[in-house]
Amino acid sequence: MNSDFFPVFDQFADKTVSATDKSKHAYVVSGAQYDVLEAARVPFHDGGSAAAPHVTFNVLGSPERNTIRASFYGSLRVGSGRRPEARMGREIISEWLEPGDTLRIGRIGHEVYVLRVKK
Repeated sequence: MNSDFFPVFDQFADKTVSATDKSKHAYVVSGAQYDVLEAARVPFHDGGSAAAPHVTFNVLGSPERNTIRASFYGSLRVGSGRRPEARMGREIISEWLEPGDTLRIGRIGHEVYVLRVKK
């Protein structure tokens, strides 16, 4: 990955996709990625995945697509005593990301860009 490209982002963060992310169709957003999405004012839905609105992100570095749909929501971990976990669902995890890929989420102002680095 050419690191000279990324100074154009106001903010960005990476996380490697886990097998659990893929099998549960729910990518767990890292704290740093959450901060990027929050700064971009991406709507976060507290009520779980079913009612979460679709959000469209710009895709970089992919010959297959220019955009991808996702949801950004909190998943309550019943009985855990912990606060809801920030996740992203829909196409971004079910159709696009694979375990071992690194997902970079970046923003320029309120525009969000995603880049998948294959394992």
